[in-house]
Amino acid sequence: MVSILNLYNSTLISNHARFKGGGIDNGGTLTVTGSVITDNVIDAPYSTDKGGGIRNQSSGTATITSSIVANNHRGTTTLIDDDLDGDFDSGDNNLIGTTSGATGFTEPGDYDYIGSGGDLDDLIVVTGLADTNNSSDDDTVLSLREAVALSNSIGTGDQTIWLAAWKFILEEDVDVTEDVDLVGISTSLTSIDAVFDEIGGATVTTSRLTEV
Repeated sequence: MVSILNLYNSTLISNHARFKGGGIDNGGTLTVTGSVITDNVIDAPYSTDKGGGIRNQSSGTATITSSIVANNHRGTTTLIDDDLDGDFDSGDNNLIGTTSGATGFTEPGDYDYIGSGGDLDDLIVVTGLADTNNSSDDDTVLSLREAVALSNSIGTGDQTIWLAAWKFILEEDVDVTEDVDLVGISTSLTSIDAVFDEIGGATVTTSRLTEV
């Protein structure tokens, strides 16, 4: 019997595994669409234990579309960037922190965005729609408003916030004090009598994001 997992418009965050596959260890048929897989860890000191986000075994098939798989790690005392391990099929429009140990992703045009050399180590990823307009009560979920506040607090300017393939609705103004770029993965953003209030010369730019 082949196991089947369809992950759709979901967030898989802050999981820990003792061995391979910090978020998902797939040996069947896996389909990930419009989802965020981040901050998962393999708590193992062995170099052979890989796939902090997703491990796809040789017996499995895995297709990822319009999703974010980034900021996953492996290790104990020293964390190593490790998002994917194995062979994958890309349905395009993905953000992948690192593809070291994985195949199936390319970066032509606007299809997949792939990190390199740790350049995505400090990226800010919105991990939930809950309480988009206010602070979230869940410490493990970062709302759009909280993500902008985090960007402001970093204070260095020119931060990038990644938004998953969801429909965001902005109903209250959001203060922006540092330059920030909102990057979508097949994302829509609707503003209802609300704006990003650019304070002190700060600017908000958007890319790969449909504003309604």
